[in-house]
Amino acid sequence: MDKTPRKHISISTKTILRFWLVPLAIVAAVLAVRWALPALVMIFVAFFLAVVLNRPTVFLAKYIKSRSASAIIALAGLILVTVLAFYTVVPLFAKQTVTFVSSLPNTFSQLQQSSDEVYEFLRDHGLEEQYTQVVDSAKSGIVSMLSNAAQNVVGLFGGLLNALIVATLVVVMTLFMLIEGPMWTERFWRLAYTDKARREHHQGIAEKMYHVVTGYINGAALLGLMTAIVCGLAVFVATLVAPVPIDVVIPSMLVMFVCAFIPMFGSPVSGTVVSLLLLLYSWPAALIFAAYFIIFQQIQNNIFVPKIFAKRVNISNLMVLIAVVIGTYCGGFLGILISIPAAGCLQILIREIIVRKKLSSQDKVEKEKDAKKLAAKSESPKN
Repeated sequence: MDKTPRKHISISTKTILRFWLVPLAIVAAVLAVRWALPALVMIFVAFFLAVVLNRPTVFLAKYIKSRSASAIIALAGLILVTVLAFYTVVPLFAKQTVTFVSSLPNTFSQLQQSSDEVYEFLRDHGLEEQYTQVVDSAKSGIVSMLSNAAQNVVGLFGGLLNALIVATLVVVMTLFMLIEGPMWTERFWRLAYTDKARREHHQGIAEKMYHVVTGYINGAALLGLMTAIVCGLAVFVATLVAPVPIDVVIPSMLVMFVCAFIPMFGSPVSGTVVSLLLLLYSWPAALIFAAYFIIFQQIQNNIFVPKIFAKRVNISNLMVLIAVVIGTYCGGFLGILISIPAAGCLQILIREIIVRKKLSSQDKVEKEKDAKKLAAKSESPKN
């Protein structure tokens, strides 16, 4: 008969509560973040804009002597560029597209009436009825598309109203972050850290991240300005030699400048948009501009882009591609915009962690050497 004493395992109520409360707290936190995700995205966008506009605000404050007025001017400049881009590009593009689509039924009818040789060929081969059906189907499809677009106007206005409310909230939050940012930053560093050396070390890391974000934005702005000027001159030349109105020049330059802030995909998108805009007026001008833009992009990507971003972000092309893919999958268009600055900041953190581990391992080795030396010295008199 086994007489070994049995061990009684007692679990306290506090342990049981922790066992159940910890996963429940995690689930509640995930649900809360998911529920508040739109608000968190708005706050993050406002914070990112405040970081971007902080340097122009500081620069203007040197001359205006008022951070509030400097923040308002910097934010107003950003809003002005954005609104001007949409106000000049979208109506012009929409107007020409509607004109082009509206003229398609008449174009089909003219082709059907004027192309006698084609019509006779179709009639001789018994394809007259099929040709008429294709033309009628194209006409009805265009009319249906236009009617559907008219029916969606109400929904479009509702979406625009919602977007306007969200944009207003983001602008207001950005303004307050710009004005009160230095005060809250100082309070955070003072209250979060009591150790002065540790606080200064983490402030240095944050300063490096700040320079990565602002450096990327400044580099993108410089590239956007370069692209807008060079391609704007090409569009201006197109207005002189092709039936393209001069009103297209400024919208094309704004599209080039704004799309420069979209990593990797911004330049192809801007070139495609401007080429399509020229295509609505003259297809030879569109083809010539597309070829010119491709050549210019090759020169810019191989000469100017590495020099501009080498010291500002300092990440490889593979890291850029990985960051853009992850940002697109996780955050959509917003993820694309912040992917490269976020990758640069993450690279700084990884480097700091590696450096700290190396320093700690070196300190450990030095301490072991010192301990061995002390042990050797303490044993030498005995010998």
